[in-house]
Amino acid sequence: MQSADLTKSKAILGFTTRGGTVLRIAKYRPNVPVIAVCYDIRTARWLALVWGVYGITIPQVDGDFDFSTEIRKACSGAVAKGFADPDQDVFTITAGLPWGVVGTTNIVRVVSAAGPEYWFDGESHGKMVAYEHTKA
Repeated sequence: MQSADLTKSKAILGFTTRGGTVLRIAKYRPNVPVIAVCYDIRTARWLALVWGVYGITIPQVDGDFDFSTEIRKACSGAVAKGFADPDQDVFTITAGLPWGVVGTTNIVRVVSAAGPEYWFDGESHGKMVAYEHTKA
């Protein structure tokens, strides 16, 4: 995935239900680790056998789905495993909407390792800072 190289991402986080998304990423042997973000431990373990893939599990969605919450959980899990520094690194995220539907990978997003509500603003002396979305 060239987007990970262009953005200097520390890892590619692929949300996956059965493994297809992560298998398609790993096929290209990216220069960064591929982290399979799964709800099912069996899927995460199986994908850990694939070249360059590390599996992590996050808690299943409770109630209403919020993509930012899922990204936050994935970033926290990857940072806890030591894949990135939340103050200065970014991840490339890939997923599919509608959520949980097999074969719908259609999103690529670059986010701060600290979570989707943080970003490097150039004036924060090398640290990620929280930002607020403004509605026009």
